[in-house]
Amino acid sequence: DEVARLLVPLIAPDLPVVLWCRGPRAFLDRSLDPLFPLANKIIFNTRAVRHPSSAIEFLRRMRKDGRQVADLAWTRLTGWREAVAHLMDACPDGWLAASRSGTVRIQHGGARPGTRSLYFARWIERALPGMNVTLSPVAGGPGMHSVVFAGASPEMSIKLGGKGTLEVNTGERVYSALLPPDSEECLMREELSILGRDPVFERVLG
Repeated sequence: DEVARLLVPLIAPDLPVVLWCRGPRAFLDRSLDPLFPLANKIIFNTRAVRHPSSAIEFLRRMRKDGRQVADLAWTRLTGWREAVAHLMDACPDGWLAASRSGTVRIQHGGARPGTRSLYFARWIERALPGMNVTLSPVAGGPGMHSVVFAGASPEMSIKLGGKGTLEVNTGERVYSALLPPDSEECLMREELSILGRDPVFERVLG
């Protein structure tokens, strides 16, 4: 409460205020709550939370309360989402219509999916209604490892490659796509370039 009172005189009415919650404490410690009404945009990072579903539900409640929220875990999916968009553009005519009754297999590191995998699965469900989306663990570090689109011919996939790349297989050719930098500085720069609402992220939150 004291910090919030100190910050109020520093806020310029014609400038946006962004609150960056760098770790998982914001999901556990309610002493930060008085700062939330001061910010036009609140940026969280759910990458290291212990309970991903609970963290997403926390952000969903904040959005329903009128807060504009963002999550760097969602920002980290920009490269994956761009690769899927390019794959859809390059797919044979009619594949998208046929794939609506197909499956999408998302593989992630760790015993249970993190927020990135959960966000990605929800994004696919919204973008391709009717697809059966499944998540399964694989050996390796946390985060997304691959996504496979099946149910159409040929099967297509996007897999995590080496040195910050994705390996994209259209069924007819294989190529590499460069992932955007994953540093907090680059992720924050991307988020700060979008001071308005992100309608795609809000639809994923639901």
